[in-house]
Amino acid sequence: MFLVVGLGNPGSGYAANRHNIGFMAADELVRRYSFGPWRKK
Repeated sequence: MFLVVGLGNPGSGYAANRHNIGFMAADELVRRYSFGPWRKK
């Protein structure tokens, strides 16, 4: 089992900000390896 944590700032105002590289990296892993969609619990 692997755990990948992508840190970043929530909100559309920070979407392309360098401080959201963790979010962007996690999204890229999902895209590349065809994981299921994100969900909130």
